Amino acid sequence: MKDAVLAVSFICVMLGVLLWMKRLERRMTINQAVQKDWDYACKQRLRIAFSNPLVAGGVSDALMALGKRFPDEQVSLYCGDADVVARLFEEGKVEIAFLPFSYHTHIAVDCDTMEVKLSQEKLTDNIAGLQILSIDDEPVMQCMAWQEKECDEAAHQLVELMTSEVQAQEKLTF
Repeated sequence: MKDAVLAVSFICVMLGVLLWMKRLERRMTINQAVQKDWDYACKQRLRIAFSNPLVAGGVSDALMALGKRFPDEQVSLYCGDADVVARLFEEGKVEIAFLPFSYHTHIAVDCDTMEVKLSQEKLTDNIAGLQILSIDDEPVMQCMAWQEKECDEAAHQLVELMTSEVQAQEKLTF
């Protein structure tokens, strides 16, 4: 009798372990699928940081053209102090950074930079409807930085669009 109780107890424990393992396997499969979706979503996102939020409008034409070429690409725009933007860029948390022109020597990672002249646009606060206007209407010289090896196709296209805009500006000034 003791042997039968022991055998039944052992079988129940083993069935419990087997059911627990099946649940664990199912959860791991779900987590792997979520991770693949997350990896894909990260690849489909272009993150751009500005040290001066007023110049974000200066890349709007390039971003609109980019949106037509890559309709599934999600573009996130960030702004902050130049030191913070540079740090985020160095850590790989943003693919493209727009910093003050003199700042290109402060970037600690090996990257490509380009001098761009961006117009300053008015900003409107979506909550209060307030407008932030620039005192100076002159374009602002910025350093556009990107890491060639870290960029996806959309980032490369944005760099090409900005390069062509810079070349067009240079032709107009001559």
